[in-house]
Amino acid sequence: MLNSNSQRMKSPNYYARTETNQRENNEDCYNGFLIEDQGGKVPVFVVADGMGGHEHGEDVSRQAVLKVEDFLKKTIEQISLQSDPIKYLKQCLLDAIESANELVQRMVSVNGWDRAGSTIVIALVWQNKVIAANLGDSPLFHWSQNTGNLDRVTQDHSVPGILAQAKLITEEMVRYHERRGQLEFFLGSKNLPKPDPIYERSLEPGDLLLLCSDGISGALSREQIRAVLADSAIDLPDKANQLIEAARDEGETDNQTVILWRYKLPSQTTSTRNIAAPTAIQPKSQPTLIQSSIAVHPQTQTPSRTRRKRSLSRKKLLLLFVVCIGAIAAATLIFFQLRSILQARTPANPQPTSNPPLQQPPPAGIATPSPTTPPGLQSPSIEFHQIVNVSPNGLILTTRDPRTQEPSQWEAVKLKSGGRECRIRLIDPVEQQDINIIDQTRDFVETESKKLGCIRVWKLKPAIGNPSRLPNKSADVPIVSIQGEHA
Repeated sequence: MLNSNSQRMKSPNYYARTETNQRENNEDCYNGFLIEDQGGKVPVFVVADGMGGHEHGEDVSRQAVLKVEDFLKKTIEQISLQSDPIKYLKQCLLDAIESANELVQRMVSVNGWDRAGSTIVIALVWQNKVIAANLGDSPLFHWSQNTGNLDRVTQDHSVPGILAQAKLITEEMVRYHERRGQLEFFLGSKNLPKPDPIYERSLEPGDLLLLCSDGISGALSREQIRAVLADSAIDLPDKANQLIEAARDEGETDNQTVILWRYKLPSQTTSTRNIAAPTAIQPKSQPTLIQSSIAVHPQTQTPSRTRRKRSLSRKKLLLLFVVCIGAIAAATLIFFQLRSILQARTPANPQPTSNPPLQQPPPAGIATPSPTTPPGLQSPSIEFHQIVNVSPNGLILTTRDPRTQEPSQWEAVKLKSGGRECRIRLIDPVEQQDINIIDQTRDFVETESKKLGCIRVWKLKPAIGNPSRLPNKSADVPIVSIQGEHA
């Protein structure tokens, strides 16, 4: 797992940093390395974000990054001698994605995990081109020095990202969509997106590439990111620091990883850089590029897998399927919003039904609604938890089950809605005085403060006094890592 301390590079052209932020561990992983090709050096950058809420996210992301490096170093060779170098490199990145996906699937199977996965984004620079591939919602951005524009190069494979691609919702709505964290494609999924998630972009001297996890892109708008990258008064380390702090000011609590790279002409890049480990970048003297300390094993074979050519009719069917799925998702969203409005207008204090059916008591640590639930959210057979207190730093909410009297603790995940007064990292003392639970599920609760109108989402922590709710990471069961070509 990566260290949460920033590690500055002594180079004006490259900088990488990862932060655990307010999570218990860091499920992000990143790497930068060079591929030697006929005396030249091809830089490659990788960011992977283990899927939160699933098992061993940090192990999956780390092994995926190692697999990508191994595969590309043993596959890419003699680029300039290929009949179509760009097409050849695109095929190599697609094969690397497939190889990492198969590795994650084997890890899940061999270790007996219920489910695990990771996002991944890869950027390879050859001559004046950047070629990228991705799965999930970890993006690659390109800032042009000539135009000042910031473009998102990769496609977002989250549910709202697909809806935005189909023009069913705006890009700004993606940041606040209730299914923002739900991914349709990721490392470990059975199917990969079609058409292929491969991209190409031309570069000019001075252009910037930004690879990051959704701990940055999920909290900041396109304009906020562009303003930081366009600021010529600060260097790359300061740009990375500003992106991290700006995301935290917006209420982000997830892990945060940033890779920044400035494109220079080949004649402007004369020295190399080393990294001590494939996932931890260390400062070296006079670096301008990056190189892995793991030995490169020369290979003479080209990629063995050939990808099937997809006909035009198949692409049309895929596009039609994506549009249909987007329309269904949009209709579902509208339905739930209308239902919420109708429920909000329902008269308060509905009459309780007589002789309600007997139910088994819920497991310890699972939130149940209280009798003071606002109209429209109360279930006749479930009671909301009762709030006991909020920690002084505003990050932990303690509640009590009204039936079993067992306490539960919830950690702040994000600010769902609210005015300017709500956009602070900690809960305001005024807000703590009138906070109420307005909705809850097995693992999440939503609270609202009447005075400030802040609606926050809290995630269930391991239940007090109930070891069965602890994460499935027993020290007695070692993790089986399928490392492929190198450890």
